[in-house]
Amino acid sequence: MKKLNCKILLLFSIFLFCFGNAVTVQAKTTTISKKNFPDAYVRKVLKKYDKNHDGRLSNKEQKKVDELTINKRKQVDLKGIRKLKYLSVINLHKVKVKNATELAHVKRLEYLDARNANFPYLRLKNAYLKGFEVDDNSQLLSVNLSGCSQLKDVTFIDNKRLKNLDFHNCKRMKELTDQGNTKLVKVNVMGASKLSRWEMDLCKGKKVQMNKLEDLWELKLNNYDGLNFDFSKTRRISYLYFNHSIVDDSTFKWTPNLSTLECDECKSIKPLNISKLGNLYYLYAFKCQFGSSLDLTGLKNLTELSWEDNATKTISFGNANQLKEVCLDGNKFKGDMNFGMLRKLEELSVYDNALTSINTNGCPNLRSLCCTENKLLTLDLRECKKIRICDAEKNPNLELFIYCDANNYYDRMISYDNTAIIHYFDANYED
Repeated sequence: MKKLNCKILLLFSIFLFCFGNAVTVQAKTTTISKKNFPDAYVRKVLKKYDKNHDGRLSNKEQKKVDELTINKRKQVDLKGIRKLKYLSVINLHKVKVKNATELAHVKRLEYLDARNANFPYLRLKNAYLKGFEVDDNSQLLSVNLSGCSQLKDVTFIDNKRLKNLDFHNCKRMKELTDQGNTKLVKVNVMGASKLSRWEMDLCKGKKVQMNKLEDLWELKLNNYDGLNFDFSKTRRISYLYFNHSIVDDSTFKWTPNLSTLECDECKSIKPLNISKLGNLYYLYAFKCQFGSSLDLTGLKNLTELSWEDNATKTISFGNANQLKEVCLDGNKFKGDMNFGMLRKLEELSVYDNALTSINTNGCPNLRSLCCTENKLLTLDLRECKKIRICDAEKNPNLELFIYCDANNYYDRMISYDNTAIIHYFDANYED
């Protein structure tokens, strides 16, 4: 009886060993079947990794399937891709996506690129997800990425039906781009405390939920109406960009660290006062309506000014005497303009104004001057001994005085009208 029991126990042990190995082998392989992967194109892609052509992906073969690209297909069904346990990068381009919810179950997913890929909703909580981009999705209504703890870089561009974005508790998110999503009404970045760079379209009625963003240093706002963003929670901004927005100087009380301010086609309700931006070193404005005068008093650290096509008539440099580059093209400056207090000035452009005289005495470091299309009568550059480029065309009545070292005569680019009178000076000769 004992011998019989021992034989039964031995046979049972052998059975368990064999069955266990079979289960283990089965668990480590994935059959490339219609049941597992309903989409024929997905199966076709996976068969390229089946090196022994047994209709299965072994664990070794699966390790090679770390990226999946679906490009220019009428439709793709993603059902089953959760079985690809090493899949970390998914690219969906110009394709309608069926079963997009499957993306939430791809456990090792790190990057999702879905440009011109159409699906209506998306909710992801993938523990490894780091990068996410969705552009030109004509169906997308809502995206919820809350809880994606490793998420760092997110881009949403031109998703015309998108209404809601939720990044609640995406604690490591650093960059967010929200551009051209014209129907977006709600963005939640509560708890996204590491956000450092943010570009956003602020359409009318858009609600932004956020708490203090202590790491945010770059902010780009499009279509800002002066009301629907709380700058009091972003006090460490050093780079601020406005596009087609209303810019109010009351904003600047919350940006004491601002070093760069850029404005494209913006306007202000009252003349813009930027005198409190003492840390500003770069100021740019193009086709803006900020009033007829510009006062740089208080901008003692400003080194570069680009102020173009803003219909400005007067400018006061105040104590902004650190300026090295100044561009005032396309404004309405008339008569005389004095730059003599800017001793560090190296590049100056006043193209397309109505100036009759420019004073650069006191600018020993000036290397480049563009004063084309003005009404200049006299231009004296004798003290600008480092000048290399001077473009003074379309000033037909100009009389130009310029220092020119005989040793460097041919290194200079001087352009002017045939009717202008030019005087060259150096230590050895006078013409």
